[in-house]
Amino acid sequence: MTNTPDYRATLYWNPSVQTDANGKATVTFYNADNITTIQAVAEGISPTGQPGYGTLNYSVKK
Repeated sequence: MTNTPDYRATLYWNPSVQTDANGKATVTFYNADNITTIQAVAEGISPTGQPGYGTLNYSVKK
């Protein structure tokens, strides 16, 4: 284990998240050590080729 701060810009990337029958999926990831606001972006394509896009902002506090 290291004490080196984690300042990654990309926290999570997965090209194959699958949703359930209700169109829901859960992903988990660790935040970096920055005290900041994070913007999560989800992009995808439906089985019929329709694109989808969504964002979520949240704050990381000490």
